[in-house]
Amino acid sequence: MHGLLSPAPRKNVEQIAEQVAPEELQQLHHFVSTSPWKVRPVQGVLWERAREIVGGEGAVLSIDDTSIVKQGKHSVGVARQYCGELGKQANCQVLVSLTMDRGGVPVPVALRLFLPKSRAEDPVGCEAAGIPEAERRCLPRQGPPPSPSLPEIRRRILQILVRECMPRCPTCGRATAPRQRA
Repeated sequence: MHGLLSPAPRKNVEQIAEQVAPEELQQLHHFVSTSPWKVRPVQGVLWERAREIVGGEGAVLSIDDTSIVKQGKHSVGVARQYCGELGKQANCQVLVSLTMDRGGVPVPVALRLFLPKSRAEDPVGCEAAGIPEAERRCLPRQGPPPSPSLPEIRRRILQILVRECMPRCPTCGRATAPRQRA
C-alpha cells in the first residue's frame, strides 16, 4: 500500500519496490506476477469493509470503465477498442470497476479487466498471458457513450461482478443495474 501511495511517478513493481523495500524486488515481482492466490476471499473482505465504511441507508453501487492506452499487443486484454481516455478507437486495456458510495465517499469494491472478444477467442494468447480458463469470456462492447448498448453492457458487467465477486447477504449484493441501493 505504501508503494501505491508513494510519490513515485510510475506505479510498477520496480518503482514500488524501490520506494518500500529495494532489497525485496524479486520477491515482490514473484508475488505480483506468478504467486497463486484466491481472489474471492480478498474481494469478500473488500466488500465487507466497504459496507462497514459507506454501506447502509443511502449507499449506492456505481460501475465505471477506465481505459489504459497501450503501445504493444502482449499485455493481457490489449486490443484496438474504444478508449475513453482518448475518446476514440485505440490500442488499450479497459478495466471495469464497481464502487460503493454514500455521501460522496467512494470505496472501490471490485476491479476486473475487460477481455475483448478477439482476445477471449485466442486460446494460445490466453494461455501465454496466463488467463485462467474460467476468465476467458468477454462481454459485448461497442463504441463510446451514448452507444445504445452501453447501459446493457454495464448492467451485465455489474451482474457478473456482484454474482461472482461479492458474497451474498440479505441486505447487499442484489444490484442488477448501476446506482441501485446497496
